Amino acid sequence: LNDATQADAAFARALEVDAEHVPSLLWVAGRAWDEGRLDEAASVSERLLRVASRPDGRGLVSSQAKANANLRLARWDRLTGSLADAETHIDRALAQEPHGADLNLLVDVLDSAGAAESLVKALAGRLELAAPLSPEQHEIEMAYARALERLGRSDEALAVYRRRLAAAPEAPP
Repeated sequence: LNDATQADAAFARALEVDAEHVPSLLWVAGRAWDEGRLDEAASVSERLLRVASRPDGRGLVSSQAKANANLRLARWDRLTGSLADAETHIDRALAQEPHGADLNLLVDVLDSAGAAESLVKALAGRLELAAPLSPEQHEIEMAYARALERLGRSDEALAVYRRRLAAAPEAPP
């Protein structure tokens, strides 16, 4: 299944057979989100979290998948005016840290929610676990420094940039 359209069809067929097929729910939620179909992404994310909450479904859904689903729901809740629900979903997503949501999704949703302090805390936790000088560490450091800047903590952001430059002068910022 090299083609996304073929994958869409295969996962749709799998959901016809089993409406709670976790890999299919993950695929459909991610594709819907990426294509801007946020209502569908939210609906499928809710289904995924229902599966994860059952005793027989707990081991089927990873921490990352649960965090991603909660962040998608938080964005949807904010867009539909359910701010209290959005906060609940953000808290649930952050409970999965430091091995939580996809980095870009975490940054995007927490930024849009004005949760910069929570983002800084989550990124700091991820930095502690990242392999030194790895691409992952670089990506997290850059997101961390930008989050610090948005909070007006320029001196701390500058220190992160300087540490990164000293550790890997050839890496782009």
